[in-house]
Amino acid sequence: MEWDFFLAHAGADSPTAERLRALLEPRATVFEDSMLRAGEEWDVVLDRHLRASTITVVLVSHRTENAVYLREEIARAITLARADGRRRVVPLILEQVDALPYGLELRTPVRLGNGLDLAGAADELLETLRDARAPRSEGPYEVAAQLGPLLRQLDLDALRGTGSELLGAAVAEVGGTDALWRHLARRGLDARVLLPSLPGHDEAAARWAVGADAVPGARDLPA
Repeated sequence: MEWDFFLAHAGADSPTAERLRALLEPRATVFEDSMLRAGEEWDVVLDRHLRASTITVVLVSHRTENAVYLREEIARAITLARADGRRRVVPLILEQVDALPYGLELRTPVRLGNGLDLAGAADELLETLRDARAPRSEGPYEVAAQLGPLLRQLDLDALRGTGSELLGAAVAEVGGTDALWRHLARRGLDARVLLPSLPGHDEAAARWAVGADAVPGARDLPA
């Protein structure tokens, strides 16, 4: 993404948006509309930069209700976030309002007040950015696709009473870098399924079998 943050706001909240940008910029890239150049088609440019941003921060105040174009930006940002899990839409509530703009009710807000000032809000937004940048864990089908063939081969080797080159490679990787343990743990799998000699292997393997059967096609993955 070209920008970490896009600040969407009513025109009357521009001074607050500029202050927030100054707080965020040392540690993130930020676009807000004071950066528009003379002569630019502002609606086209704003749309382009919104689409190129990881997090859209919507500044909410009593002035928001009358900001017609802001409602369009909110709708567009939510649509983009639904299509791409890396994107976020964060309401930043500047003051008490009767209701949030449509579409923001289910988004966890950052709310000024009760000791949280704009600088504190900037810190919370930066934490959200770090979370958005973190690697996403795969779902069960992707996990099965990665590890299913390995586990099936280990099962076959165990039935034949033969050693497994795959198991040897896995053990070597674990012993050398511990990477395989972390790979499995991040995906919610018990690494004991790979090592029959470890206590608890049978129970772990049984749980894997149940999980794999629950994933369509997991037992029919190509080797």
